[in-house]
Amino acid sequence: MHPGAVEEDVNKQEESMLARTWLELFPLDKIPEILAQPCCGQFAISRDTIRSQPLAMYVFYRDWLLRTDLSDYISGRVWEYIWQFVFTGKNVLCPKEHICYCDGFGVCFDGQDNYDAFNARRQKRIDLEEKFDNWLKINGSVLAGTEMEGFEHSYVSPGAEMQREIQALRAWEHKTKQEAKERGDVAMNRAKEAGRVWRDGDGF
Repeated sequence: MHPGAVEEDVNKQEESMLARTWLELFPLDKIPEILAQPCCGQFAISRDTIRSQPLAMYVFYRDWLLRTDLSDYISGRVWEYIWQFVFTGKNVLCPKEHICYCDGFGVCFDGQDNYDAFNARRQKRIDLEEKFDNWLKINGSVLAGTEMEGFEHSYVSPGAEMQREIQALRAWEHKTKQEAKERGDVAMNRAKEAGRVWRDGDGF
């Protein structure tokens, strides 16, 4: 988000409101050129970090939400982009995607290379599904295992081959995601992927 934007973007309706709301919420802080953080305002935070801010600050933010003339949708979207500033003082807080999935959501692929490999195979499945859909539109059916005179083995249509490959990729994707979730259930694994020091007994 670019808080200085003055032209409204239909896909980012809150962007043109950010400068005004920033001045209302953080009158002593300069309006940043960029606000960025992982999607959707979901985050985990320690008790100590929450308590490091005075209660009056939370009351002020709550009262702002109650008083603002912005719609709930827009005021919620505004807050989606400023939580990281409230708790870290940083206007941009964008960890690598595989770290965000692991440390934030407990889905750990065990490193950037494995995450990239997962995404590559996932994209291959998506591309193949699109190709299969186009094939079906032209051919109308999957014609698997049709006997053809003069051939020792039954004929397997390209559509059937694609369907089998799609099913295999889906099964691999499901298994890999399950393994990533199981890996993410272990606090030590989340810390390792995030590059955070972990001590026996840490629950984060």
